[in-house]
Amino acid sequence: MNVSGRAVVIKNSPIEFVVSGPVGGRDRIIARTEDAGLDLIGKAVHRESRESYERSNFPFSLLLEHSAQLNTVTGGYVPDSRSEVDDRDSMLAFTWRGHATSHGVREVAHAFRTCSSDIYMAYCYGDDQDVELQVSPLIYQCSLANDKAVRSRRMMRFFLVAYSLIGLGVSLWYVFKNLGN
Repeated sequence: MNVSGRAVVIKNSPIEFVVSGPVGGRDRIIARTEDAGLDLIGKAVHRESRESYERSNFPFSLLLEHSAQLNTVTGGYVPDSRSEVDDRDSMLAFTWRGHATSHGVREVAHAFRTCSSDIYMAYCYGDDQDVELQVSPLIYQCSLANDKAVRSRRMMRFFLVAYSLIGLGVSLWYVFKNLGN
């Protein structure tokens, strides 16, 4: 069993993420990307942020938000990797930075629940390569959710501009038509 408590660092991931879970009686980082920021790590270990994604007036946030949001989903309960320190079970959490709709977050949550115990077991056995292998389908799901949210944002912007131009054209036509009478 992995009793060192060190996080597995994953390089070259297209998605910035953190996996947290029970190590030595506390929730700690189990796996993370090389470039995981402190804000992402802070959200991952913050107890009240479990199972959440940032949203504010969804349609308008798609149009105006440029920065990626921090999202958290939870997996199953697992025992502490050092059961002699704490025999209680704790929940694994996956936190990532990226654009996602509520549907995309649900898809990532489903993928994490499917692979969370495998990720944790690979971590407990100290198999860094297996952790990376077990995380990879989850990262793929995050990439899909990000791409879909970005496409939705572009589509909404396109339609906003198109309808604005149509509205402007109709308004100008109406004004010029009434000037001629």
